Amino acid sequence: MEYLSIGRSGLLTIMLPLNFLVGEYVLYFKLSGKSRKIIHSIVALICILIVICLIAIHDDPYYPFIIFGATVIGIIQCEWSYRKIDKVKYFDKIDFLLKKLKIGLGIVILFSILIIRIILPFIFLDLPFPDRCIAYFILIILGLEHIILNILLIEKFY
Repeated sequence: MEYLSIGRSGLLTIMLPLNFLVGEYVLYFKLSGKSRKIIHSIVALICILIVICLIAIHDDPYYPFIIFGATVIGIIQCEWSYRKIDKVKYFDKIDFLLKKLKIGLGIVILFSILIIRIILPFIFLDLPFPDRCIAYFILIILGLEHIILNILLIEKFY
């Protein structure tokens, strides 16, 4: 398998969206007042279960490595850009605008799956069928998560 090709590697279709997905979940739960250690433990446990399932059904260790790596990098990025929760009592206009842009980004992600599928089919079609299903699932969850979690944060803090 060519690990660095755009079509077959899963870098654009699995690793980057999963990294953003983990980052958004951790940010949402941190802003909701949950403990960071509990959030990281739950995300890591889910990641390990997914990796174990993929190892059990897959012959190539590349995708479990990508999923585990993207999850760990997402957690590290969230800790790097951590801001104090006790300082966040409400969103100012910039935070509100950024959350609205993320909701728009979620809508764009959901529509871009169809557009990419039609215009640039090699990005998804070069993947084997199970990997293509994983990529579609992660992108759909990422789009829905951007919409739902940011709406909940706007309702809570604005």
